[in-house]
Amino acid sequence: PAVAPSGRGFSHFEIIEELGRGGMGTVYRARDLVTERTIALKVLQSHHLNEPDLVQRFRSEVRAVTSLDHRHILPIHEVGEHNGVPFFSMKLATGGSLAQHLGDYLGHPRKAAQLVAKIARGVQHAHERGILHRDLKPGNILLDDAGEPYVCDFGLAKWINDDRRLTITSAVLGTPHYIAPEQASGKGTLTISADIYSLGAILYELLTGRPPFVGE
Repeated sequence: PAVAPSGRGFSHFEIIEELGRGGMGTVYRARDLVTERTIALKVLQSHHLNEPDLVQRFRSEVRAVTSLDHRHILPIHEVGEHNGVPFFSMKLATGGSLAQHLGDYLGHPRKAAQLVAKIARGVQHAHERGILHRDLKPGNILLDDAGEPYVCDFGLAKWINDDRRLTITSAVLGTPHYIAPEQASGKGTLTISADIYSLGAILYELLTGRPPFVGE
């Protein structure tokens, strides 16, 4: 494995616990032994190191996030490689994901709208810099202790003016409950409307307790 078990080291980080994993990377709570602060550490899973497309996508996520600077986008502290394994460290959002707090907004439409407005401002910041997120969903919105939201996980991000297509090995884009019809079809060029649709789907779920469409 790329990262040692809890309590062991990876580069100049001490791994405390695993926080979650996705299609490409694993995120750990870790302590930076240089700065002595607790951070979130995202590491490319070792079995993907021989898949150039996924390595490129992981590096694309780093490139996307490091080009952004907004109070509602999760900031990156450091980017690097350890024993050939790419990683980046981020602010640790200790309030969990919005997916874990959906019930807090049911019956509170103004509170829900205010939250989504903050998320939308972060997404607009990315759009103004030419980046589509393409995977906005409650699980990719992190909260701090004060309930302030941070957009994270730019693993499917795409530069608006970049027409390069992903290969078949990484062609599954987005999460079905939250992606726009044109994104689900895989046809045509996506615009910022795709992310706006996803924001609407998130707001819908906060207001009603379920996504706009459910099913297999």
